[in-house]
Amino acid sequence: MSKNSTAGYDTIPTTTYLPSESSPKTVIARARYHTEKFIARCRPWREFFDYTTITQPLSYEDINRRIKQNLNYFQVNYAMGILLILFLILI
Repeated sequence: MSKNSTAGYDTIPTTTYLPSESSPKTVIARARYHTEKFIARCRPWREFFDYTTITQPLSYEDINRRIKQNLNYFQVNYAMGILLILFLILI
């Protein structure tokens, strides 16, 4: 690298953050929006409980891959199940 080269050093990216309003209406609206967005990613429960699609894994790597893929695909279903169990425990 030469001494005269200043590529990448001449500008500093900056991001300005606008102060968000913290009124109760705004907070509730944002929470509702994010909750609806999260729940919209829920997979069908029939697909979640379909035991006919389960086959024996071929190797340890296959087990790891399947677990990661399943957790990623059904993450909202698992979260809702855990929340339901926690709710029932609190009752």
